[in-house]
Amino acid sequence: LSKQKNINIIKKKKIIFGASRIAINKKKLFNTREIFFKLFKEKKIKIIFNFKVTKFKEFKNKVVIYSSNNKKMICNKLFIGAGSFNTANIFMNSFNKLKKIYLKENSINYALIFFRKKISFINNNSYCDFYMTKVGKKNYHNQIYLLKDKFLKKIKSYSYFHYMILKLLHIIFENKIILVFNYMGMNISKQIELTKNNNIISVRNIISKDKKNNYYSQVKNDLKNVFKKYFPFLIILKSSNFGDSNHYGSSFPFKNSKKISNSTDLLGRYKNLKNIHIIDSSSMPSLPTNTLTYTLMVHSARITDKSL
Repeated sequence: LSKQKNINIIKKKKIIFGASRIAINKKKLFNTREIFFKLFKEKKIKIIFNFKVTKFKEFKNKVVIYSSNNKKMICNKLFIGAGSFNTANIFMNSFNKLKKIYLKENSINYALIFFRKKISFINNNSYCDFYMTKVGKKNYHNQIYLLKDKFLKKIKSYSYFHYMILKLLHIIFENKIILVFNYMGMNISKQIELTKNNNIISVRNIISKDKKNNYYSQVKNDLKNVFKKYFPFLIILKSSNFGDSNHYGSSFPFKNSKKISNSTDLLGRYKNLKNIHIIDSSSMPSLPTNTLTYTLMVHSARITDKSL
């Protein structure tokens, strides 16, 4: 990063700020669906439809998997990558004594910044125009976007309502507005409690309001300092609703010590299980402040490579 232009490291505040130049090649690195169907055509894998795993039982030389429609399958090894909520559900159904699970969340917030001065920077090399990362205990990661056509088209594919609002703001303020996706570090983010009682799983969100408000004030001040030459006069920072993020995990973190509650070994195995491995974000020891995709791919590849 230090060799690139437009990179500034503000050491006192531990903020790294600069242009993102990673996604230069527009071609997709991989397509999961295409890979699966290629392996299926080569008869290297079997794809089973309409079989939603709800629980499992491990025996000496086999694993029995049960589905929601009372079907069952037998296999030698089971790799669970169902997403942290579903994985928690499967384990609570499989272990009667497991009544409570905590999920960490790297939650997303949204910010709009309005300026008195026209923004002059622009980056055409990647989807995100700039990033801003703060390291330390109260860490976060900001992805910063100009309201240009390429970005607005992407928003349109998700929500026409939000697209129209941003398009209108873009017309009114011209190049005097940016959108920020703010990823909170899990140390100051939401913690979700899943509790099972009489086969009903309830969800409770745990976070201190004071902690949250202090965090928002800090992010706003950092954004003002970084963009001060453009004279920011209004920053709207909105908290995402519960469930808006898909960045959950660390509910069965892999640790060297089994004394830690709900921990797994380095191969994602819970307690004394031998042939059942958790390969999604549930078994990650912590969540990165940034997006999870590639970290999670490496994590699951490591476990499967060492287990097969």
